Amino acid sequence: GHRIWGACAEIVTQWTDSYDVLLEVYDLGNDGGTTVRLEELVVPEESHAELVFPIHTDWIEEPLCFDGEGALVPTNGSDVERAEGCAYTDAETYYCSGDYDVEPAILPFLCDGAELIEEALYPECPPGDEICDGLDNDSDGLIDEGFTTGLVYTYSDSPSGNDAAGAFDLVESTFNTLDQSWTFHTELSHNNGTTDAFTLAISDGPNPKGQGELALLYVDCTGGASEPTITVYGYNGLNSFTSYYDGSDDSGVQAPDPIASSLADDGFVLASSCEDDGTTLTVELTLDVTGINAHTPLYPSPWPWEGVQHGGSMGIWFHPWSSSSFSYDAAGWITSATQGWQGWFDASYLPAPYTEICVPD
Repeated sequence: GHRIWGACAEIVTQWTDSYDVLLEVYDLGNDGGTTVRLEELVVPEESHAELVFPIHTDWIEEPLCFDGEGALVPTNGSDVERAEGCAYTDAETYYCSGDYDVEPAILPFLCDGAELIEEALYPECPPGDEICDGLDNDSDGLIDEGFTTGLVYTYSDSPSGNDAAGAFDLVESTFNTLDQSWTFHTELSHNNGTTDAFTLAISDGPNPKGQGELALLYVDCTGGASEPTITVYGYNGLNSFTSYYDGSDDSGVQAPDPIASSLADDGFVLASSCEDDGTTLTVELTLDVTGINAHTPLYPSPWPWEGVQHGGSMGIWFHPWSSSSFSYDAAGWITSATQGWQGWFDASYLPAPYTEICVPD
């Protein structure tokens, strides 16, 4: 009502008793900011014509004015929660959090274009603790210092494939660029016996088949194991599971290129599980693939070694097995592997969108 605007005008006049002032009261809760009242206050001296006095709110739909005690309150007199942090908006409103005499601790100021005219009423905004949010929380001129940022790429789908050894109810892969961790989660409905193992290669886009810079994983959940045996070899690029005894696609049989075995050293296995409820095999893997991705291949290809990783595009060579059996030597490497049935999901350039992550240094 009129008395509210009168109170606003009175306090502005007290602060600027020698200026012509254009009083604008904004409501930022309404479509990003609308003028809800506009008045000219004519006072004796014209040294600064049409100064703008913005009063903004960022979380309520009521303009703010000063009450009889000098507190800045909404026109309806209700309580206002503090705004957290420190920032200047485009409209040059100064937000500050902390304990001050004026409640709530949000104060307007006078400005002439972009220049601040009256600063005396504004307490210095105390720096807060830096958090990873793209802002300078501790007011030291640096953004997100003390944190390292990275990306996590995620592919997740229930794809169609050859389900001879199990239907693909879920296939999910994530790659974390920050710590080189890779996760794989799959749910396979039994078909033609019990799904109990798989081979898997991952690329940054192309179908892994025919690529010579990738690792091939053998994941063995046979015998009702609650944790799989995981062995990793250089993938020979053939459309077969022979990499554990033939390391190259050259004619004949070449020595394999063993990289990692959970039987020999499970340090690369951060978490793993096999769960069979009688109808579905669920396998979850979380691996630190730093060492795998730093491997020097026994049979280098023209392309740089990748190991197990992908970005925003992923290729996959995923072959579930059913009614399988494995044998291992004393060093933890496969000596024989058989399956009753084999299915596949082979694909290229699957979308794997990213999310940004941030961790303390």
